Amino acid sequence: MAVTFGSARDEAAWRAAGSPELTTDRPTESTEPGPERILSIDNPSLTLQNISELPTGKDALKRRLEELWRRSPNSAGADRAGYLWQTAVDLMTAPIRPDTRAALYRVLADQPGIEAEGEATDALGRTGVALSSSAEGAVFRLIIDPETAELLEYDVMDKGVTQLRVALADMGFTDGLRERP
Repeated sequence: MAVTFGSARDEAAWRAAGSPELTTDRPTESTEPGPERILSIDNPSLTLQNISELPTGKDALKRRLEELWRRSPNSAGADRAGYLWQTAVDLMTAPIRPDTRAALYRVLADQPGIEAEGEATDALGRTGVALSSSAEGAVFRLIIDPETAELLEYDVMDKGVTQLRVALADMGFTDGLRERP
């Protein structure tokens, strides 16, 4: 099993902690496969169990996202740019590999209508880099930490009024309820 880190800072923290073992070969509590956890309504074939299989190169990821668009139950009559934007948000809030995340940013950068807004502050006071896209009077914005490439916030404004603002304080998995990642 390959182990990757979200950033150089994460790897340095792991090394500072004495490089503890990150994986085990012991069996889990159940040998039965659990239910598939669908990551996105627009992409029912994209699950938490299979997102690690997403391509890590820009061109291959772009082809995979195009395939998902064609298979999406909501693609008929929908805006492809809006679909890509929402799928990107879904993937950025999921545990994708760092190289897949980098490829996703490159795919987004090539899309017409996506603008770099420069430095922005999220609802928690953190500074990041903002990307935005607009459609029919609505502005969709992502604020990304430039050092870790983690999504800090996504928001939607319609005619200058904030409709949705989600700041992500922490993301990850835990072994139990009420435990922080």
